[in-house]
Amino acid sequence: MFPFGIPPRNWARVGRSSDEGMDVDHRKPLKGLEVMLVLSRKQDEKIIIGNSITLMVVSIQGDKVRLGIEAPKHVSIHREEVYRAILKERDAGEESAPSSQSSSTEAH
Repeated sequence: MFPFGIPPRNWARVGRSSDEGMDVDHRKPLKGLEVMLVLSRKQDEKIIIGNSITLMVVSIQGDKVRLGIEAPKHVSIHREEVYRAILKERDAGEESAPSSQSSSTEAH
């Protein structure tokens, strides 16, 4: 994926679905990892994603960063904890849904 197998300085390897945070040590191979582009931005600076999504740093207050996101209406945007709750609720709904096989087709 990277030229000569070496990621650029602004790419970090991060654990997939890890609650322990990022592991940015490029020297050791890590299993189940994705690559994340890590960029620095100051207040009022933007990042463009594709042709239709703009991410802007609206304000920085202590350890909180407020982001503004411009995206098409069909793109859903959630904070991670909200997205996880949506998935959990969706999974619970699928488990409680009746099976697709009908029990009314019994032999007489």
